[in-house]
Amino acid sequence: MKKLITFSLLFFHSMIICQTTASGDVFTRVSNIISNMPGDTGDDYSTPSAAQLTTFQQIMADLIAGNYSDADTKAATVGYDVVEFTETTITPNPTYYILEKEAASTNHWGTYIYNPSPCRTEVAIQSPHSKKDFNTGKQGVHIFRKIDAHFFFLNGTSRCNHSTYTSCSGTTSVCGTSEDYRISDMAHVEDAVFHAITEYVFDNVAGTHFLQLHGFTKQATDPYVILSNGTTSYPSGTDYTPDIKNHLYIADNVLTSKIGHIDNWTRLIGTTNTQGRYINGSMNPCTSSASSAVGRFIHIEQERTRLRNDVAGWDKMAFALAQTFVGSNCLFLPVELYSFDVRKEKESVSIRWETASEIGVDYFIIERSENGIDWKNMHEKTATNQPSVYSFSDRDLSPGKYFYRLKIIDLDDSYYYSETKAIEFNRDKPISFYPIPVKDILYVESKNTVNAIRISDILQREIYFNNFTGSPKELDVSFLNDGYYIISFHMEGIIQNDILIKK
Repeated sequence: MKKLITFSLLFFHSMIICQTTASGDVFTRVSNIISNMPGDTGDDYSTPSAAQLTTFQQIMADLIAGNYSDADTKAATVGYDVVEFTETTITPNPTYYILEKEAASTNHWGTYIYNPSPCRTEVAIQSPHSKKDFNTGKQGVHIFRKIDAHFFFLNGTSRCNHSTYTSCSGTTSVCGTSEDYRISDMAHVEDAVFHAITEYVFDNVAGTHFLQLHGFTKQATDPYVILSNGTTSYPSGTDYTPDIKNHLYIADNVLTSKIGHIDNWTRLIGTTNTQGRYINGSMNPCTSSASSAVGRFIHIEQERTRLRNDVAGWDKMAFALAQTFVGSNCLFLPVELYSFDVRKEKESVSIRWETASEIGVDYFIIERSENGIDWKNMHEKTATNQPSVYSFSDRDLSPGKYFYRLKIIDLDDSYYYSETKAIEFNRDKPISFYPIPVKDILYVESKNTVNAIRISDILQREIYFNNFTGSPKELDVSFLNDGYYIISFHMEGIIQNDILIKK
């Protein structure tokens, strides 16, 4: 009996320290966290103890060191969980470590994501007011994923959630009339997990820049974007705010911007922001503004309609930050291709492409090759710089095999290519069919009488066979799974075999 008890305890212990794993879309996961986040009332937020703040810093230290099991064990002591999350919307699939509140926990202290293999190692994205500054949390995780940043920080409740005021300096009218900041306001308190982890990362991960996303209601004399370093001083380090401003203008030439220390602009420049104060060297971030700047804190205030409203706006900010913090051979494609299709029609080849987003793109070129090496420009299309559908029909064709690709040229004359698609165009065969690839209905044109059609998989296993009394004009292939097949047309004394692509 004693051995059984020992085994049971060991098994129970292993269940406790077992790390949670999950996969999917990190944007969806964070969006759900924001939706379930406590709102403006309820006093759900509580101030963590000094010991708890230290524990969170130790958790972050373990994550950075790769000690994920140790981090998970410590997280459980403060009502949190470390989730090993596989992002399936990106190829190859990256792994993130999400430090999030356990479902039963009442410690609403925020959500923190660590990317162990980032391309932009110098970037931490912060969204301290996701519940009040519309869409800044969703925008933040979208940018984190899209530019392959190192860290993402998210608040745990509305900044107005708790009725108790902090002793930190500054006032706001966001929660009603002008008043001191609340203890639930992550950008304006020092004794919070959001701030403690900021301190740890700043002190221990060299070169990290903290890009903090905010939102404001634009007044008539305001620009669309207000950039600052949390002070009125020029930074001693590299000043990235002019680059962000310039790249925002490339993304959207309607956008106007002001930079606090360059344009002598004082409204909404974050001088009472406790993370900015700490990073810029204040000895008491709660009550004392920093007297100088180091260039590693960037406070970004954004008007709603052009930058925060939807993915198109988020992509503008992602583009500006990616072009400013270029990393080491990091990719950021101004065009996200939703699809690039090349199909054989009756007398032509149809090329169609659809963009999910376009930022700073000048135009597209359709290129064609007969050998996959030597390319010819066939057609140009001016970019719309918004999600669009484009098409082109290539009719200058003789029988043979052709390769097609899309060349995408940006406003700065840089360019890159889509994947290459190949297609066989042959008018001389007794049977021709289109479109290629086919979705549901295959149209058949024949010079000879077709007696039967057979469809096999690539291992020659028959999937479909049908006899005909006359040549069919069309064939429903919607029952096929996507992939490659062999289609055989049986004529009097002739069998024509072709490749059928179902998509």
